[in-house]
Amino acid sequence: MKAKRRSVATTIQGWNNNYQSQQSLSDDCHANLISIAKSIHGANEQYLSIVKEYLQWRARTYRSFSSSQKLNRFSDWDLQTIETLVQAQPPTSKSEIPQLLRSLGQTSEVRIWERAAENIAYLRGLQTHQRKHQDNGRKRADELRKHRVGIEACFRLVEKELQTSGFNDARDGISAKIDTLRKYEESYPLPFWYRLGFRFRRPSETTLRFILALIMTLSVFPMGVAWHKSKGEVGSTEDPDLYLLILNALFQIPGLAMSLCAGARKSPGSSGAWKYAVALMVGGILCAVASVPLYLCWPTMWSASLSFCATAAQGYVTVELAMMVGQSKVKQV
Repeated sequence: MKAKRRSVATTIQGWNNNYQSQQSLSDDCHANLISIAKSIHGANEQYLSIVKEYLQWRARTYRSFSSSQKLNRFSDWDLQTIETLVQAQPPTSKSEIPQLLRSLGQTSEVRIWERAAENIAYLRGLQTHQRKHQDNGRKRADELRKHRVGIEACFRLVEKELQTSGFNDARDGISAKIDTLRKYEESYPLPFWYRLGFRFRRPSETTLRFILALIMTLSVFPMGVAWHKSKGEVGSTEDPDLYLLILNALFQIPGLAMSLCAGARKSPGSSGAWKYAVALMVGGILCAVASVPLYLCWPTMWSASLSFCATAAQGYVTVELAMMVGQSKVKQV
């Protein structure tokens, strides 16, 4: 046993001497290598959370699966490997260049990263993931993308120097990690607006109601101006506005009717908000229908006012449906 220990120690010492005997790296190259190591460390932190979540999920659901189903995407050994890499901070001093190059050259985590990409490719197709974990998945994918971009930018600056200095293991290790990070992006593609930094968050009920009330309040002013400018004339079949009114009603009536059908599936039938929404839907349909014959009997502004009421009812019903969908998702989670 002692002889084996001396052999391993001698090998490591010879490896260190081999690195130290190579041409020294420039300060810029060293700084870029440190940045690469820190980005890889950040990526390992993300992968550590992936492995932990998988093992926790497996521990909770293992009994519900038959023995023929495999739940071995990750193992406790994978967790230990990633934890060891995360606990070991990247070497930053000039005297630690050999250790830095070795850490960049080793690829013990690459297979774990590849399995994480396979796992997320499977999960992203599940409705459970889309309903509960899509936001977290996107945040994690975005963090890994940022690490990949940082590694790639620095690697372009040091690749040639690593090759000429004979540090091919470090160069190949970095290249393999970049390729594996890109596989994760391909398995879990982010929308272009997410990559540009835009994050859509569902507005609260208070915000939706405030926006609708603000729009309704602002619409009162042009309606008042229209009443003031109106000449009180009764419309006729020769007016083009009549046919535009009919066209508007043809879109309002089906829209309100479909909102009624869709809302009936999502809503609790006994809620006061739903009953109020149903009353508005029915009232909006009646206003849209009545606005057409009223155009030929009364001053045209009355018909226009009824058409506006139908549009306002449709806007309120749309807000109610948006809130019902959000509430149903919260209940499912």
